[in-house]
Amino acid sequence: MEQCPQLATHANMRSMTSDGHAITRLQRLLASGRGTSEQIRLLVSELPRRPDLELALAICLALLDREPAVYPLAAARWGSRFALERNLPLVDAQLALAALAVLPEDGGRAGAEALIDLADRSLGTSFVSDLSCGRSRASSPVDCALSDASRGISARG
Repeated sequence: MEQCPQLATHANMRSMTSDGHAITRLQRLLASGRGTSEQIRLLVSELPRRPDLELALAICLALLDREPAVYPLAAARWGSRFALERNLPLVDAQLALAALAVLPEDGGRAGAEALIDLADRSLGTSFVSDLSCGRSRASSPVDCALSDASRGISARG
């Protein structure tokens, strides 16, 4: 009788629960608005690669809502990544960072509108405008501003 060769194991294998892949679980968690920042971090650590810009922004906004002290660093990282990956000119990179900076302040709506406009221009899509009150806690003024601003842009476009 011949023996079967031993199957090789791979160190980069990710476990999958009955709930699905980590990216799906993360998207559901962000959409529900119920997860904690610790749960978000855990799911991000399970991702096979870093999240795309849209998901990274959703994570950043979730941190604003759940852990405001961490938001400035998360926003700076997202804004820098956005500028680098989309080859933004200096003025647009400054605008992106300024828009992110005012989201937690009284000028949150203006920041959201500027960010949506910038994303529309630089990406040719409206991925930022897909963020709405339903994707995070409805009580967040930033999410509502994003939702209101995206409706305004859709009406103009």
